[in-house]
Amino acid sequence: MKIYDGIISDTDRSAISSALAFKYGIGPAVATRAPADFLAVAGNLRATLSWTPVMEANSYTVSRSATPDGPFTPIAQNLTSSNFVGLNAAPGKTNYYKVTAYNESGAGVSSMVFGILVPLPVVGISAGNGSVSLRWPDWANGWILNSSNSLQQGTWSPVMASPTTSGGVKELVLPLDSPMKFSRLASPTP
Repeated sequence: MKIYDGIISDTDRSAISSALAFKYGIGPAVATRAPADFLAVAGNLRATLSWTPVMEANSYTVSRSATPDGPFTPIAQNLTSSNFVGLNAAPGKTNYYKVTAYNESGAGVSSMVFGILVPLPVVGISAGNGSVSLRWPDWANGWILNSSNSLQQGTWSPVMASPTTSGGVKELVLPLDSPMKFSRLASPTP
């Protein structure tokens, strides 16, 4: 049983009637309409997605791709709500998503592809009095600060000191104990 919290449009009423007729064997199979009206909010290695519910849908599948043309890989299936938090989104890149609604007759038409740029944290740097101060946004939880005396592969080591957090910014002050020192903030995912 579904309970609706408002007036149902004629289009929604027709789609629900067709889905119920198929379910009870008194009408032809009618696929769901495509989900629409997307809202996507980027965060730390995540994309929070929502869309307008498809009235005749029983569940949704969310798929992701690195390109707008695919291939798309399902990352969540059998969702019963019209929102989803996609974890492990690729940072610094646009992640592409599409949603497919399902009912008793199977998969409906997939939504339009929509993309969301997942941010990279920007690191600020300032030096003075034998130390260097590194700052990055506090939403970048789990990111690892590494340092090296060389830019060669395999020479990076995690910085063991913990940053302080204030005003939405993480800050770490390190001594300048080498004539050449490099630092980078590394993603917690491969």
